[in-house]
Amino acid sequence: MQILLWGKIIDLYLYYNMRYTVRFYNGIQIVNDLSTNDLSFAIKREVELREVYGNDKVWMSDILLEMMVG
Repeated sequence: MQILLWGKIIDLYLYYNMRYTVRFYNGIQIVNDLSTNDLSFAIKREVELREVYGNDKVWMSDILLEMMVG
């Protein structure tokens, strides 16, 4: 997949292997639990982790949004 970002065409898969990353805070550090291209699998894992760690300590990031906001 290619996107136009800051006037440059960027092939995302040359820089990043996976689009979605599920992260959680375990009380000590932020842990990258899962990296995948499958959105439904990432959502499922996020729900599983929220049951263990709580809603405010688990989130999923999308590499496209991360690149757009800098």
